[in-house]
Amino acid sequence: MFYNINNMADSIGGGLDKLANSHNIGLNNNIYKKPPQYLEIGWKTYRVAGFIFFILSFAVMKYIVDYFKKTIDDKELINILRIVSFFFILNFGTFLFITIYYKYRKSVKGIPGPKGNRGIRGAQGKTNNCNICRKKTGGFKKEVKKPKMKEKAESKPQWKSIDNFININNADKFIVLTPGYIGIGSVVDKDASHYKTFPLLNNLKTPRPIIGVSAQYDPGSGQPLSLMYFYDGNRTHNPSKYRYKPDIDNIYGTKKKIGSSVEFRVPKNSAVYKVEVVHNGSNIRAIHFYCADIMTGKGVKVLDPLSNKLRKYAIIGLPTSRDDTSLSFDSISTGVFYDKTDSNKYYQCFLDITNSSAIYEELKPITSIAFSKACYYNRRIKK
Repeated sequence: MFYNINNMADSIGGGLDKLANSHNIGLNNNIYKKPPQYLEIGWKTYRVAGFIFFILSFAVMKYIVDYFKKTIDDKELINILRIVSFFFILNFGTFLFITIYYKYRKSVKGIPGPKGNRGIRGAQGKTNNCNICRKKTGGFKKEVKKPKMKEKAESKPQWKSIDNFININNADKFIVLTPGYIGIGSVVDKDASHYKTFPLLNNLKTPRPIIGVSAQYDPGSGQPLSLMYFYDGNRTHNPSKYRYKPDIDNIYGTKKKIGSSVEFRVPKNSAVYKVEVVHNGSNIRAIHFYCADIMTGKGVKVLDPLSNKLRKYAIIGLPTSRDDTSLSFDSISTGVFYDKTDSNKYYQCFLDITNSSAIYEELKPITSIAFSKACYYNRRIKK
C-alpha cells in the first residue's frame, strides 16, 4: 500500500493534500543532487601541449639514435633504428593531431536536439499558508455604503452643426451663414412638378464638411450634369489624413455617365467654406469651390481639376473671367465667430454636407444648388 501512495505522489503531486496520511509520505530527493564537477581542459591547452610533446619526440629520438650510433658500429642496425624513430614520430604526431581535433570538436556546440522526456515531479511545497482541504475564513464586508460615483468623461473635439447664426452666452451674436439657392433656378421653381428636388437633409446623421466633389458637366457649355460631395470617413478628425468617402446616397443630377467627369479633393486639414456659381442667366458656366484651413480659417489652395494646377478655387465646368459683364457670380459662404470664454477663440465655419440641396430636371443640367446650415470643428474639451 505504501508503494502505491509513492506512485501517486510522483504523478499527482498537488492532490496529496486530499489523502488522509499524506504527511507520512516520504520522497527520495537523491536524484535532485547536483552532479559532481570535474576539471575540464580546453582544446587549446591540448594543442599547446601537443606541439610541445611533438618537438620533444624529435629530441628524444635523436638522442637515442646518437647514443646507439656511438656505441654500435653496425650501420645497418643504425639505419633500422632511424626508420623506426621516423615512423614513431609520424605515428605520435598523428595521435596528437587526432586527440587535439577530438577535443576541438567536442567543445563546439551543435544544433539543439529534440526535447527529452519529462522528468519526475518534484516534492510538494508546504501548505501552511494555503490548504485547499481546510475551510476558508470569511471575507471582508464593506461597512459603509456609498452611492455610485459617475465617471467624468472628457468630451472629445468634434464637428457641430450650426444654423445661420450663433449666440455665445447670450452676449455675442455672429451670422455665419445665410441659407439660400444660388444659380438660375429660384425657390419657387423647386416646387414645380417638372423639377426634382432633394430636401435640405440627406442620409448622413452627423454634421460633416465638404472635402471634395465628383461631378459631370457638359464640355461644350460647362453646365453641371451631376454633383456628388465627399466627406471624411474617420470617426474623429485627423489633421494629417482624410478618408475621402463619396456621399453615394445623395447624388444631385443624373446618375448616368455622360459628358466630362472631374473630381477634386481638398488638402488635409481643410474643407469647403464657399461655393460660387457662374452663369449668364440661362445656363451655368462653372461652379467654384473655395477651401480654408480648419484650425486657422486661412484660405488654402486646391488642385484645380480643370487646369491641374494649385489655385484659390477648384472649377467644375469651363474657365470664366470676372471681366465678362455677361456673367453673374452668385455665391454662398460661411463666416467666422469668436468665443471670448474659450482659449481657442477663433472658429471658421464650413458648408455642412448634411444640409445640402439642388434643383434639376431629370437627365438635364442642374440649375441651382443650396445649403441651409454650416458646421464647425469644436476644439473645446470640457471635463
